Amino acid sequence: MKNQKMWKNLVIGLCLSALTGCSAGADEKTEGGEMYGTEYQSGVFDDEEMDAEENVSTENEDNSLPDGNGTNGVDTAQEKQKNTTADDAAGKVDANSLYTSATLTGSVVEFSDGSCTVSADVTEDDGETIVSAAPGYESEDTNVVVTYEEGCVVQIATIYTTAEIAELEQASVSDIKKQASVIIYGSYTDTHHVSADRIIICHRTA
Repeated sequence: MKNQKMWKNLVIGLCLSALTGCSAGADEKTEGGEMYGTEYQSGVFDDEEMDAEENVSTENEDNSLPDGNGTNGVDTAQEKQKNTTADDAAGKVDANSLYTSATLTGSVVEFSDGSCTVSADVTEDDGETIVSAAPGYESEDTNVVVTYEEGCVVQIATIYTTAEIAELEQASVSDIKKQASVIIYGSYTDTHHVSADRIIICHRTA
């Protein structure tokens, strides 16, 4: 009887020991699993942070200006357009506008490679009428020597008097001939001398 009780107690003790060992192993596995999960999640978070930083860097690069002087292509294109003067343009314009800012109008009396002498038109009726001297009746009092500045623009304007439209085309100093009607742009150096930066040779037609 005593032997049976001893074996029974021994069996119960072994079972309790086995159960205690299993419980400890399960706890270790659980702790190990939680640790692995924490480390994995931390690694994912770090990758997301790196991706976010790369995106911010890319956005900053995309927002940078295309050239080093702080202007973009559209501003550069607009600046170049402003530097293109109307003096160099060819096309149809209002004929009256050609006379608005003219320094001198008249007809050529003499010409050379570097200058020409122009019989200046005279205005009458408070500027309403422009009178040109007839060929051979030019006066020294109204003649003006026009010198060509370097890069002087020369154009031919075909003026349609009925429509008051002028059609411009490029020309050269060699196109300036005697008796040609001209519009001069520039500045007076004295009463009888003008330095010209633009000359328009007028051809009038109905």
